[in-house]
Parts: sequence; structure tokens; C-alpha cells
Amino acid sequence: MHNDLNRRHFDYYDALFAEAPERVAEMLSPTERLFGNRNIGYTDRTNRSMAMTTGESVTRIITNWYARTTLPIAAPEVQEFANWTYVDLIVGEHPMRTISLASLLAHSDSNHDYRHLEDDPQTQQRRHRSYIEHAAACIYEEIEGGSKAALFYGSDTRGLTEDERELRQKYMRLAEAAHKVISHEAPRVYVPPRQSVSVSVGIYGAGMDALKSVLRGFPRKASPSRAPGLWIHLQGIEVDVL
Repeated sequence: MHNDLNRRHFDYYDALFAEAPERVAEMLSPTERLFGNRNIGYTDRTNRSMAMTTGESVTRIITNWYARTTLPIAAPEVQEFANWTYVDLIVGEHPMRTISLASLLAHSDSNHDYRHLEDDPQTQQRRHRSYIEHAAACIYEEIEGGSKAALFYGSDTRGLTEDERELRQKYMRLAEAAHKVISHEAPRVYVPPRQSVSVSVGIYGAGMDALKSVLRGFPRKASPSRAPGLWIHLQGIEVDVL
């Protein structure tokens, strides 16, 4: 970096949702991708004017990430939603870091009343298994070029053949190994020139039902300042290089 011409600190944010509660329930899918073009032009949802892609002579270093929300963070349903939701930091198409939404909310100074209360060990295990099953299915699809969701979701494997059980175990092990590599809270991710950055938000298990329960507590015609909202922030340094 000794050839750098200029350094700029950044704090970019993008909203998973920031609108009337009935619209959130309609539009939100179990997996969402942020920091693309979806919210461009809505200043209450993002502070970017284009998708998050580095230029030809720019290196971006992401040093921190956090989440903030207008949801009632003391509510048990919000805790359940946050614990069942995982967030992946992606460079190009490669996941670099993964973390629970609960941990990202705990990183934010604006959520100073938030307490990350973990579920009991049995629930933690179910939540982790749900995430690993999804990851294994995605890895299988990427490597094998086809989808076999029934092979990975659910703990009952009695209907599988011996070959299918071995295949399931193989990709579950790959998913566990990948999770161990990328599950760091501090990202410190280097983004080279001409690479895109995005964030994938996956809501698993009981997370979606918990979120919908929280949304029912909001006025149907809430003003923008009182509407339910959840934003992910990426902080770091942009460096111009020769």
C-alpha cells in the first residue's frame, strides 16, 4: 500500500427492510442480498448511489460491520429472529465472513440497550444445524450443478439410500469446515479492484415467524420514521493505488 494516493474512510449501509409492516411481510424472502441496486435512490434505506463495486484503481478494506434496527430490541421475538438469522459478507460470489444477526446488533452503539441473550444449548444446536443444512445444499448445487434440497433438509435420513447418506455426510462436513473458516466477528476483508461486495441475509427456522410476530405490533400505516427497519453497515477504508 506504499503507492497509495488517497485514503477515504467509509460507512455504507443498506436496508433489509424499511417500510410499512404489511409490505415487509409480503416482500421478504428467507434469503436476501444487500448492497446491490435494489435500494438505490431511497435515501432512508441506503447512502450509496450505485452498487458496491470497487473501481479499477481502488482497493477497499472492510474493517467492521454492524446492524441497527427500529424493531423493539428488548422483545423476545426480536431476539429469536436475530438468533435465527445469519449474515454473510460476500466478495464477488465468495462468502468471506459469516455471523449471526444477533452479534451484528450487539456491535452497534445505537443499540446500547440490546443484550445478546443466547438460546438454550438445544435451540442453539437446532439453529446451527439449520444453517449448515442450507450451506451444504448450496455447496452441493455449486459443485454438482444441480439441486437436491431433500437430501440435506431435516434430520430424518431413513428414506435415503446408503450412497445418499454418504453424499449428505460429505457435504455437511464441507459446510461445517467452511463455517469454521469464515465465522469471525471482525471481518478485515480486502476487496481488490473491480470486485463487488454484497451481504446475504438468511432467515432460518423460527426466524421468519418471529419477525412476522414483531411486525404485527407495528401500526399498519406507520410513518417512515416509525416504520420497522433493519440496516446493515459496512465500515472501512478505500485506497486509491497506482
